Amino acid sequence: MGKRLWIKKLKFNVGPYNEIKREIVELITRRKSVIVLACSLHDVAIAASYPHAMNYYRKVDMCTTDGMFLVWFVMIRTWHNVERVYGADLMKSLLVDTQGDRFTHVFCGSSPDRLKLLIDKIKIIAPNARVAGSFTPKIELQETKEERVCLQQIIAHKPSVLWLGISSPKQVALAARWKKYFPQTTIICVGAAFDLVSGALPSAPAWMQRAGFEWLFRLLIEPRRLYKRYLFIIPTFLAHELVESVKVWKARFHYRLLH
Repeated sequence: MGKRLWIKKLKFNVGPYNEIKREIVELITRRKSVIVLACSLHDVAIAASYPHAMNYYRKVDMCTTDGMFLVWFVMIRTWHNVERVYGADLMKSLLVDTQGDRFTHVFCGSSPDRLKLLIDKIKIIAPNARVAGSFTPKIELQETKEERVCLQQIIAHKPSVLWLGISSPKQVALAARWKKYFPQTTIICVGAAFDLVSGALPSAPAWMQRAGFEWLFRLLIEPRRLYKRYLFIIPTFLAHELVESVKVWKARFHYRLLH
């Protein structure tokens, strides 16, 4: 079983990839009503920097370490051995492990064309996965009329797994609002994994992922959508964390001098 850690008030499960995957499969099999987030450093920055966003993030039951920078961030803060749980790989693996009539999958997010590509890809990756429906409503941080209509349609499918492929923090806000309507559904927020698994967006080369440069690859692919995330939100958060860490180190140093 993976270790459970609190990082910036978020509940993380960390450890070997296969152990984390097995835990999620067990949750799905037992029809547990939980929210799982393939968490990025951007999620941590948003949750830590904006109190209203933390209201959504604190309802997430399990965060996994989706990005290499987040893996390093967690390792530095906790001194625990942490493996990356890449959202796109996790999604493909979970689909393979939850095939058959026992499990029902519903997908919400992306665009109609890209969602169709995803469903076609799933037929190759997990040919026996039971896909009950796919939806592409416009999602905002606050509930909309379009969202309510979509919700009623999804409830009718009684999914085992509800996949959300929407940018954070919108997907987390949506999952937090919807959880009470799905007492036997595992809600899994995977962000860009819909587009990566479907092939609608290219994945960064393996060496870039291992070296922690996936963010640069994604920024070059989608600069207009991601520039605020990678050039402002995350650097500002890391700078704040560095300043706070220096303050703590100074306080400890002065304490030792006096005692």
